Amino acid sequence: MRACTTGPYGLREVQDGAREVVAGDLPLDAFDRRLRERDLHPRGSGHLLAAALFLDGRR
Repeated sequence: MRACTTGPYGLREVQDGAREVVAGDLPLDAFDRRLRERDLHPRGSGHLLAAALFLDGRR
């Protein structure tokens, strides 16, 4: 199952997890593990999350 083909369900999973990571409620490695277990691949949104975390860490 790929995020681009899972429709709203996959999108919601990735968005919710990303929010938890940015809020500090979920470690990034746990989010990555969750996505891999569900066979979700966020593609471009994964890059955006990584960039957001990098920039947030520079503050």
